[in-house]
Amino acid sequence: MVDAPVAMTPVTLGERAGAEELYAALLPYRDAPPVSSGFTVAVRPVARTLGELAVLLGREGEAAGRFARAESVAERWHGPWAAT
Repeated sequence: MVDAPVAMTPVTLGERAGAEELYAALLPYRDAPPVSSGFTVAVRPVARTLGELAVLLGREGEAAGRFARAESVAERWHGPWAAT
């Protein structure tokens, strides 16, 4: 799996190169809680990163659905991660 924080880099930089590939790699994990490995901190639901990648790719309608899913995942996992 692609690390969701790594996928946040192109969003932060506004760099579309590679964003489509990252989006496709994360899509199967859209219902997953925030990922963590080793001693890293879980940041937020994968769906949140997918929403941001969708915005970067010009898919605003799709992004809205991803942000809503992120909110649902955060609620289900009792997480502090806000979708907006």
